[in-house]
Amino acid sequence: MVCYAVATVASFCIFRHTSHMSLHGSRSRRALKSARWAATITAVVALIFGTAVPASAASAPVAASSVGVSSTVTAGVAGGPVKTSLAGFNPGNIISDAVFTAKSSMTEAQIQAFLNSKVRTCRSGYTCLKDLRISTRTRSGDAYCNGYAGASSESAARIIYKVAQSCGINPQVLIVMLQKEQGLVSHTYPSPGRYGIAMGFNCPDTAPCDPGSAGFFTQMYGAARQMQLYMEGRYFTWYAPGKTWNILYNPNTSCGRAPVYVANKATSAMYYYTPYQPNAAALAAGYGEAKPCGAYGNRNFYNYFTDWFGSTQAAASPNQGLVKVGPAVWLLSGENRYHVTAVAYAEYKRVFDSPVNVDANVLTRYQEGSFADLYVKNASSGTVAMLQDGQTHRFASCGLVSDWGGACGAALVVLTDDDFGRFAVGAEMTSFGRLTTGGRIHELAGSKITPLYDNAVAKQRNGGEIPYAAVLPAAAKTAKAIDKQVRFLPGIFVKASDAPEVWLPDEDGVLHHLVSWPLAAELGLPRQVGTVVPAVDLTGYKETTSLSVFVRCAGKDYVAAGGKLSPLSDDVPLGFTTTALTDVTCSYLDLTGPALRGTGVFVRFGASSEVYLLAGGQYRPIPTDAQQRELNGGIAPTILTAGSAFKSRVSIGSRYPATGTFVRVNGTPEVWLVDSDTLIHLPNWATAVEYGLPSRADVVASSAIAGMEKRASLTPFAKCGNSTFVAAGGRLRAVPEARVAGGSVTALSSKVCAGRIGGTAVDAPVFLSDGLRTSVAVGGGFSALPDATAVSRAAAGTPVILHRVSAAYLSALPASDVPGEGALVRSSAESAVTLIDGEFRMHLPNWGVAADLGVLGRYQVVAPEAIASRAVGGPAVGIFVTCGSQTYTASRGELYPVTKAAIGGFVPLPLSIATCKTLQVRAGSPDTGLLLTSSDGIVYALTGGKLVPAARPNPAILWLTVDTRTIDGMPTG
Repeated sequence: MVCYAVATVASFCIFRHTSHMSLHGSRSRRALKSARWAATITAVVALIFGTAVPASAASAPVAASSVGVSSTVTAGVAGGPVKTSLAGFNPGNIISDAVFTAKSSMTEAQIQAFLNSKVRTCRSGYTCLKDLRISTRTRSGDAYCNGYAGASSESAARIIYKVAQSCGINPQVLIVMLQKEQGLVSHTYPSPGRYGIAMGFNCPDTAPCDPGSAGFFTQMYGAARQMQLYMEGRYFTWYAPGKTWNILYNPNTSCGRAPVYVANKATSAMYYYTPYQPNAAALAAGYGEAKPCGAYGNRNFYNYFTDWFGSTQAAASPNQGLVKVGPAVWLLSGENRYHVTAVAYAEYKRVFDSPVNVDANVLTRYQEGSFADLYVKNASSGTVAMLQDGQTHRFASCGLVSDWGGACGAALVVLTDDDFGRFAVGAEMTSFGRLTTGGRIHELAGSKITPLYDNAVAKQRNGGEIPYAAVLPAAAKTAKAIDKQVRFLPGIFVKASDAPEVWLPDEDGVLHHLVSWPLAAELGLPRQVGTVVPAVDLTGYKETTSLSVFVRCAGKDYVAAGGKLSPLSDDVPLGFTTTALTDVTCSYLDLTGPALRGTGVFVRFGASSEVYLLAGGQYRPIPTDAQQRELNGGIAPTILTAGSAFKSRVSIGSRYPATGTFVRVNGTPEVWLVDSDTLIHLPNWATAVEYGLPSRADVVASSAIAGMEKRASLTPFAKCGNSTFVAAGGRLRAVPEARVAGGSVTALSSKVCAGRIGGTAVDAPVFLSDGLRTSVAVGGGFSALPDATAVSRAAAGTPVILHRVSAAYLSALPASDVPGEGALVRSSAESAVTLIDGEFRMHLPNWGVAADLGVLGRYQVVAPEAIASRAVGGPAVGIFVTCGSQTYTASRGELYPVTKAAIGGFVPLPLSIATCKTLQVRAGSPDTGLLLTSSDGIVYALTGGKLVPAARPNPAILWLTVDTRTIDGMPTG
């Protein structure tokens, strides 16, 4: 806002349209030229209307004009400013670069408190700056500002603070500009228009303000960014620092000009914004007027800034180092002050000596920084370090600073190069520290502190060198959790000094018990205790199961033998446990043992030739090569060599029973077919006969089958290699796999299958017959067929091959899961759709009847053999049915009870009780009358077994809506 005192009125203020090459956007060359020749004519007008008028300089084009807020403009302002002296004002150095860009001079809270102090009470119906809240937009960063994260309902204080941080402008500068431009800081009834052009951004002299730049946030961000652009000097070279410029006293060029040496970039930016310097009269007037040639923009900026925030120069104080104001101790370094914490006081005092008592006003000359703790930064080199023992210990990364309880950025104490150099240079910081001076070394990682048993462990975890380990500050310790487990060297055994047990500690906090030293040798681990420790150092660990010959590393299972570990090609054998180890411990194991062929784990001990298979928690002797192959999936196994001493530490089992024989454990009823290292349950002896297997079982001790996998019962179908067979007549008869029809198939080894298989698979249903009865494979089992006709229906034109079996076997076949009563089906070999009821399948005349009966959703197409047991017969199904003695009419999926007379001569179809139970039956008394209708709206009466359109439908009797297709299929009269 521009305000002038004029002769005829006390003051006159307007929203100003700021001039060319200013903070508010550049002008065209034509507009600039026009402004120059019009300068004299418009000078007087400018004094009345406040229009910024360009004035030429000795060697520079004109820049922006702003005269600021005059001392006479006190309407709406809470308390008018009074200043008696501007003795410190320097037109060539209005404000230093350091102060102009001191973005951390105020926190958001301090800004808010300042705004609150300037307006105690806001006039009703208005929003003062201290109370302003608006939504802001997200802005992307560029070379001048770091961008802005927009948000809803942000206060003016927050916007000022965030813009200052993004664009690197002192928030105090932004506050003063808001006051100088529109008086917004102290105004008690600001209009919305003032906020719309709060900083005058993009308001050129020769045109209205750009509507796209209106709004408080846009003004703040745009103005701050423009200031950085001015200071860059890349596009704006007038008033450049380091040169002398003839700068006007007033838009009226007759008021004169004077040379000014512009000392810095910040002052240059101020003149771009307001290209006038105050004359002697304006300086003498304080905030007052100096007619007729006074200009007040830069003067008022200086006035407000020094009155509100102190010096615009922040000249260096002779006081540096530690000073004391009352009980508080401060560190002064460069232009900053830091309140020294009790924790860090000794470190600073060690180098800077005792603090010097100073007056409180000394502190006002310094920017307030963070608390002076132990984390410092060299202002010149950027080195971040921790103070300890009078030394600086450099951090290699901000992540490491965080691990030590500090933080990079504003939280650091920034020391000048000289102050930083007063400390001796110590060892670099590491991720290792101590809780007390000379105490045990701990490893730091995130929020966790891990104690290390001794320096050897620290050396191992630090890549082979004992690390420097500073003492953790108290604050860092309280923010972290100390691990309960003391870490030892990986891959070594430990024992407590007061107990005999030997343990392998692991990184996951688990102790694995070592049961014997021969097992350690098999695992390739040391054969002696590495460390005897105080019992308290093991209390944080969890004791688990004993170490096993099988271990898991990185999700893969291995077996140990002779100091090497071989990867398994199959699961760990039954009866054996697996010890899961961490990657750290696994890295100390030799995982290069020979890969295993096949499915079994075979070993021999020392120089012995006897081979054992690991199964059921035992080592089972396998005397022949043929049995070794058989138990290994048909291929020669890899045989590992374990130490001879280890044999005495394992359980040696009995030999395996022979494949193809039956066994029964003494005292138990179950009979099992031996197939390699598995046992297949025998459901009945009739099945054994059809397979051509022995008809007796050997009674054995339970140890004979220990570790053998027990499998499901032997089924009528078997798999030998890639072929499928059905057991019948003491042989395995080849059948197509698809004709198993969902039945279970028992996979057999080649040894069991040998000598039993025969025939050629024919693509036809599998029939089994005892000569009187026949069953067909379907639905996961077998379905009985009542006669030869049913067999023919099941074959559906394919060859009928009857495999003869015993009556006992036929009776014991598993039942099939085939459609039952109430099912709506069609054979894949037929076109007719039928409803199963009792022993028959009844023809469905149309889909409408199915919809009305509520069976449409059940419709399925099935294999012919699934429904072959039932012939198609009886009348077609309709909507009139009986269940027991009750007559029903089907409508929209429900059966409605009616009297027989109500269906008007139509004959109801009797349904079985089983079928009726699958339908939705309405309860209630039977209706004696019935009318039918469909979607076409025609109402029918039922007379003489026909549908007759009802002339006058009786609403008192039962109306049922049926499917249109149902109506179409019924006789009409």
